[in-house]
Amino acid sequence: MRIGERVTVIAPRSVCIDGTRPFFIEIGNDVKIARGFSILTHGYGGSVPANTYDRLLGSAGEVCIADNVFIGAHTTILKDAYIGKNTVIGAGSLVTRDIPDHMVAAGNPRKVHHVARRVL
Repeated sequence: MRIGERVTVIAPRSVCIDGTRPFFIEIGNDVKIARGFSILTHGYGGSVPANTYDRLLGSAGEVCIADNVFIGAHTTILKDAYIGKNTVIGAGSLVTRDIPDHMVAAGNPRKVHHVARRVL
């Protein structure tokens, strides 16, 4: 797992990081993670057909969290998801696909909202 600088995990004991493929996880600089956070780099939905075909059809994918991201409490990020820089993920969100830079995403399923930038 690659972890940047100044990453803060509010309640480390409540966080679940997928141990099957930690090398698929990248967390950028200045990321803040609230309690109850989970990252999964694998999916075993294929275990159901395994009982029929005697074959486990698992899959895996990377998770990348860019710089300056806040992740709210009890959020789950699934494989193949990229969270762009300067993004806020609301509490209780389920992230199943990419979220572009400068966004607010919240909900289950998550909804993405553009962040209005104030001109100085």
